Amino acid sequence: MRGDLELVDVESGESREVTVSERQLAAFTRAHAEYCAQLESFCGARAIPYYRADVAIPFEDLVLRMFREGGFLS
Repeated sequence: MRGDLELVDVESGESREVTVSERQLAAFTRAHAEYCAQLESFCGARAIPYYRADVAIPFEDLVLRMFREGGFLS
């Protein structure tokens, strides 16, 4: 997604129009990947389960996958 966009805060309903360039999008993508890697490392070092969830996957399917991977279900 790049160009002129309207971002909406789903909690407050506030919206803001922004323009996103290819360079900004690439910088955000890198920063997000680094943040997720740091979060995964933090959790792993403390034996905290970490799952990245794709919003396209139904919640019930995600929970079942987490339970299976965690050994709670077979």
